[in-house]
Amino acid sequence: LVLVPCCALRVVQKMPDPKDASEPLSPSSEEHLELLCSTFPTRIVISDTEHRAISMDQLSRIWAFIKQHCRRWHDFFKISPTRGQPLTAEIINLYHLDAWLIRPATQAENCSMVELMASKAQTPQWFISHWWGEPVH
Repeated sequence: LVLVPCCALRVVQKMPDPKDASEPLSPSSEEHLELLCSTFPTRIVISDTEHRAISMDQLSRIWAFIKQHCRRWHDFFKISPTRGQPLTAEIINLYHLDAWLIRPATQAENCSMVELMASKAQTPQWFISHWWGEPVH
């Protein structure tokens, strides 16, 4: 088992004024990347992708993160019917989750989201197919 610090995130934009906590974020803002780094601070290396299953507890952890933080996220996808609108836990889908959580959290380390949450390899018992446009809830 190899634990790697995941705080080498690259900063692309200036941090918003901390006095205005309701100011919308950018997925690449320093504030957002620091939040992701503190929430998912270390990673393990699971070299075999077939052992990167996600558990219900880990999905619940992601759902809790969404509910707590998505009020400052917005939909910026050009073809989305909710483009420009603030995101809510009720409408957030996997496209949003990928842009706001998965890619920013995993890009610097080039790892999977499961590798940021697991303590060991996780072999799946089920495979579930889904459409990314479905609400996450």
